[in-house]
Amino acid sequence: MVITNHNKRVNAATVSCIGILVLLVAHLFLDDLGMTIIVTASVIGMLTLLLVGLLNIRYLFVLWVAALPFAQWSLYDIGTMNVYVDRLILFCLLLIVLLYFLIKKLSFATPSWVELLMLVFTLVCLISAEHSQSLDRAGLGFLVNAYILPFFAYYLARSFLQYDEHIRRFCLALTVLGIYLAYVGICEQLYRPLVFPRYIVDPNYIIANAGRSVGPSLEPVGYGVGLVLCLLLSIHLFSRLPTSLSLPKVLSFTAICATPVAIVFTYTRAVWIGLILSLLILFLWYPGRRRMFGAVLVLLFIGFVLIQTIHISKTEGSAQDVVERDTIYVRVSMAKAGLKMFLDAPFVGVGYLQAGTRFSPYFETVGTSFVPRQGFLIHNTFVNILVELGIIGFVPFVLIVACILLSAVRLYKHSVPSRDIAAVFIAAWGAFIVAAMANNMYYVFAQVLFFSMAGMVRAKLDITDRMIEDVPM
Repeated sequence: MVITNHNKRVNAATVSCIGILVLLVAHLFLDDLGMTIIVTASVIGMLTLLLVGLLNIRYLFVLWVAALPFAQWSLYDIGTMNVYVDRLILFCLLLIVLLYFLIKKLSFATPSWVELLMLVFTLVCLISAEHSQSLDRAGLGFLVNAYILPFFAYYLARSFLQYDEHIRRFCLALTVLGIYLAYVGICEQLYRPLVFPRYIVDPNYIIANAGRSVGPSLEPVGYGVGLVLCLLLSIHLFSRLPTSLSLPKVLSFTAICATPVAIVFTYTRAVWIGLILSLLILFLWYPGRRRMFGAVLVLLFIGFVLIQTIHISKTEGSAQDVVERDTIYVRVSMAKAGLKMFLDAPFVGVGYLQAGTRFSPYFETVGTSFVPRQGFLIHNTFVNILVELGIIGFVPFVLIVACILLSAVRLYKHSVPSRDIAAVFIAAWGAFIVAAMANNMYYVFAQVLFFSMAGMVRAKLDITDRMIEDVPM
């Protein structure tokens, strides 16, 4: 950052004056009291967000990430405008970023091969979507949530979350969010009247997830993966804080205790396995604290085995009946059908978002009694990309995932002070990959948080590389 405090105050004063002017004009020309109140609230909200961004753009970035679990919730649902808070914050964030970029008052990270691969992959998606005529509102929204916003978050995290203090504040914010998300998930199972906001338990919102905790995002997988990532950041915060009692220490300890309970209540095996794998990685590579990780890992493993044993003992009937009820067998069959689709169009794929529309005939050939309806997803991110975008889309995506892991491994090897955050991201990478191999990962909060963590690690690696280059030979 190269923005002085004087410039911050001048920019904040300028925005405040513009906001006051808009409010005066609104009161002069609007006769409807309700519309006046709406415009006033909108201007004050926008003004507040812009002031936060001008004073410290990192706070606005963290605020945007923390608002993403509520991407399903419009302010219209509480009797006001049809506005989504995360989009409002994102608009202000983009505005501030563009402003600082144009006046050259903010230093951004130099794009690397990862950003280039992200650009290539996005272009492949857009071209394929245009060719398959699937670039409608839903198709564009899927692309933005699943890829464009996460890639954008990666670059901003590289630019803004470079030092230990930045990472500590980011971890603290996500710890507080994780406590709230865990509270919601636990209340969904134990006492639903305490859930807030109420739309989370509204049957008109929730579809086909009865019995699972779904959180503000209204689906168990992305919610569960987001919880795992928040837990890992809470563990890192707890480990880095002094042993003396403090509010961040209490908050991180609370998150560590509550989050695994909410994760169990998602009743999603991919999330459970991802949690166990991530803790195993921390047990093997996180500097110190191995006894804590080992104890939690053993307890979770025992619980997982017991739950799976009860589930398997209730399974009766033929192999085909098992396929109809057990999602593990269904996913294996989906992967086989997906590979058949890939062989029919190996280079460019069947088209963006076209796998579901062409899936059923292929699924019938794998010999199961259950054939999903048209529009059913393959439930494997890698197979789905391979089928829809072919080799030209699959290769850059896999390289992106591999490169961000390689950055964490390099940081772990070359920077002893940064080994803890590198190990945390490697653990997050493992949990994310497990979920991606069992589901189509297009959940905006989980995606953005994962790539934000990747950007943090890459920023630390950039600093480490510069320090190595500056050392005299």
